[in-house]
Amino acid sequence: IQVRVPCIHGVNDSEEQIQATARLVKGFGVERIALLPYNLAAGAKYKWLDRPYPLPETQGQSEEDMAKLAETCRREGLVVQVGG
Repeated sequence: IQVRVPCIHGVNDSEEQIQATARLVKGFGVERIALLPYNLAAGAKYKWLDRPYPLPETQGQSEEDMAKLAETCRREGLVVQVGG
């Protein structure tokens, strides 16, 4: 089993939040986590569905940001994949 975590800037991508997520995952006995950088194409999907997009100003994370989050998970003993 691998837990996939979409990382949304300003919502759940702080080091503290990712650390808590990693500990929760580890607590379930899962050893693998995939951290998914925010997909900027998400807004287009809402447009196709004719729905308002709740996060129009949200930016994606840099590779450096994602590397820091991955390291946080590794320190918790997880095997980490960044991206899909």
